[in-house]
Amino acid sequence: MSMLNSRHDAPFPESEQPPANVAENPANSSLLRQVFEFHRSMVQNLNSGLLTIDLAGEIIFANKVAARLLGLEVSDLLGKKVVDLFNKSEDGEAFLRECTRRGQRIDEWEAQLFHPQYRQITVGIDAAYMEDTRNSFQGIVLLLRNLTEVMEMRNQVKRMEQLALLGEMAAGLAHEVRNPLAGIKATAQLLEEDDELDAMKRETLKRLIREVDKANHRVSEFLKFARPNRAKADFHQVREIVENTLHFLDAKMQWQKITATTAVPETLAPVFVDKTQIEQVLLNLFINAMDAMPNGGQLHISAKPRAIRAGKRANRHGVVAQQQQSFIEISVRDSGEGIAKENLGQIFRPFFTTKITGVGLGLAICSRLVEENRGKIDVLSHIGKGTTIILALPAFAAG
Repeated sequence: MSMLNSRHDAPFPESEQPPANVAENPANSSLLRQVFEFHRSMVQNLNSGLLTIDLAGEIIFANKVAARLLGLEVSDLLGKKVVDLFNKSEDGEAFLRECTRRGQRIDEWEAQLFHPQYRQITVGIDAAYMEDTRNSFQGIVLLLRNLTEVMEMRNQVKRMEQLALLGEMAAGLAHEVRNPLAGIKATAQLLEEDDELDAMKRETLKRLIREVDKANHRVSEFLKFARPNRAKADFHQVREIVENTLHFLDAKMQWQKITATTAVPETLAPVFVDKTQIEQVLLNLFINAMDAMPNGGQLHISAKPRAIRAGKRANRHGVVAQQQQSFIEISVRDSGEGIAKENLGQIFRPFFTTKITGVGLGLAICSRLVEENRGKIDVLSHIGKGTTIILALPAFAAG
């Protein structure tokens, strides 16, 4: 049995020339060269990444799509163990065992692979034995497809279903809670009118009324998260939205010794959003940033165009092209204490907070409103180096 075990023996070589023995038969040379070039071009231009490994799991061939998908060069992949591509080596070893044990094919093996830029990507892998005409083993062919966007969409659908259910529950819960709260407040206010109340009882009633108001406010905040108003989108200039929102905080920033700087070009395309909702989002983000800098610091807001992939689409000629959607990316960066790594994935979840007095709905509401406006929100942070919240809002694309 012959086994390919080096990059030089790999099927579909990188060379621009067909095998040397092609030239020995001039009659077939042109045809064979065309076939060779066709196969080489087909493999390199597949929509999927293609790897070939030997029985030991060493990569003996990689096309350019696979290299691009994994954030590496083709030369970096050749000779590398396929197990080393997996985020967890035990997952890679399980995959390799399955490949060699079956000896046939694997369909849609879902794996988390390491990526130098994105840390990890979700990939679907199909695997099949490759044999020559004499049934001699030539390698195991792996087809890789990026499922990261599919997983994100799946998670978003699941989240929206949960939020829809939460919204229905919230409406009923708010009604059940607010009615008794209104009764408690009305009774307390009535008792407060008694001229014969001593000072301590009067103060107790005032405290009770304040707590009722606080509870009502939290119910309202919860409703904002669970059932936000439908976005009434129109075209607005990002610079105007940012400046209007910052203006509300001028006095607070001056008192807190926080310097705000902006880099928002006037030439940016307008965003298609509900202005009131996005101002509410930015106001919340600015206040959060200021809370992270109790002893003063720097708040920087910048904006720039950004194109985000929005799936593939076939034109009238049947040609499939990657669609892109235009966004404006707004970054809100503070010089505060930063967010611990273990908390980064939690901050947009309702009721998660690290503040002593916080309820944990502020950023959850921000995330919900951004979703309502068909945008995206993300966070970058390191302890001691501050935090950057990134909004991507749909923009008008000229032409």
